[in-house]
Amino acid sequence: MLSFISWSQFLTAVALLLIIYYLAVLAIGYRTEVLRLFRSTGPKPHGLESENKFTDRPMWYNEMTAATGKEDPFLSGKVHELLQDLKGLLAAAAQSKVVKAELCMAIQLPLKEYSILKNLPLIAEINHHILSECQNTCSITLSDAEMNMLWNG
Repeated sequence: MLSFISWSQFLTAVALLLIIYYLAVLAIGYRTEVLRLFRSTGPKPHGLESENKFTDRPMWYNEMTAATGKEDPFLSGKVHELLQDLKGLLAAAAQSKVVKAELCMAIQLPLKEYSILKNLPLIAEINHHILSECQNTCSITLSDAEMNMLWNG
């Protein structure tokens, strides 16, 4: 029965099945990203910038929020990711009983990774949350100046 199928037919069928499989994986696993690519309205893939009609510079998040009255879901998700990352980091730091200098260096890494968030209007709330988590979890008190230093690296 298999002698009726040539190698080229077999390889073509396997290639088509692989293409269908990977398209299905993309459709299921990356549904929101794929839809975002094909939608002309809504946030851009990075969700950070959009062109401002009045100036030639990009409009940043807090200006976009003030102009449109809508929050960017991309950045809201990033805030949540940052707080979750810091929660795990602080739990590990409390378990290993790190000193203040080591904790500051450890916190700087995720803050550098999420540096786009330091221009948000809710940066004060983020800082307050980080300071209270440091106090509650690690029993280490950071000042506002130290917190600003952490964001600036």
